Amino acid sequence: MAPRTLADLCGALGGLVWVVRWILAANGAGDAVLGATYGAGLALLAIGVAGAGARLAGVAWLSGVVAVCFPVLAWSVLMVLHESGDHARIDGLLGVLALVAWVPLLRRSRHRARLGAHAA
Repeated sequence: MAPRTLADLCGALGGLVWVVRWILAANGAGDAVLGATYGAGLALLAIGVAGAGARLAGVAWLSGVVAVCFPVLAWSVLMVLHESGDHARIDGLLGVLALVAWVPLLRRSRHRARLGAHAA
């Protein structure tokens, strides 16, 4: 599996985990379950955001710097958003946004893989 596809898959799965967390929080799940789903979703989304950040730069060394800095920036924005309301709802909405962003990228990468090396 290509690193780009793996990062896109992690981003989509992280978004899905946070949507499931939102549903579990609405149904009164325990703190342990909500904490585990938060951590798992955060880790998967960090990988996805790092992959997306790495694609923003053309030079290899700059790609590495952006791959580290982009998730840190996204996390700081998340912490600011957490100050304004319910954590599970905010994370769930960001999970929906992640799914909207990464599912089309996954479909595109799957389509390229079926076409072969000449499609890129």
